[in-house]
Amino acid sequence: MTTSRERSPSTHHQDITWYEVGILCQRLVDRVLTSCSDIKVVAGIKRGGVIPGTIIAHLLGTNFRPVADQYDLMDFDPRKVLLIDDVCDTGETLAKFIVKGGPSNQFHTAVLLAKPWILDKERKHIFVLDYIAEWTEDWVVFPWEK
Repeated sequence: MTTSRERSPSTHHQDITWYEVGILCQRLVDRVLTSCSDIKVVAGIKRGGVIPGTIIAHLLGTNFRPVADQYDLMDFDPRKVLLIDDVCDTGETLAKFIVKGGPSNQFHTAVLLAKPWILDKERKHIFVLDYIAEWTEDWVVFPWEK
C-alpha cells in the first residue's frame, strides 16, 4: 500500500507553526462568516482535521464533532455542517464524505491547505471545497504531526 506522501507530487517540505495554524483557521472562519450563516456543527475529519476543527468551532461558537466518514454525521442536515480537514492533497479523505443526492445534500467543506493538482483542466475542484485558507505545492507538516 502506498502512502499519500508517495502519491503526492509535492517535493518541498514546509513546517507549519501553531501561529500559522491560527492564521489559517481565522482566514477560514472569516470566509465562512461572509457567505454562510447557518452552520450548526463543525466536523473535524479524524485525525488531521480534529485540531483545526476544534479551533474553528470555537471561533464560530458552534458545536464540534470528530468524524471518520459520512456515517458519523447521519443525524445532521449536511447543509448545516462545516467539514474540516487540515490538507487536501489527493482528495481521497474528502471523497469519503461525498453525499449522494446532489449539491443540496453536500456538506460545506474547508481545508487549511489545498494542493493545486486537485483541480481539473477547467480549473474546477475535483472534490467540492467551499473554503480554502491557502494553496501550496509543499509537503506540509503540522505541529500536531511532530
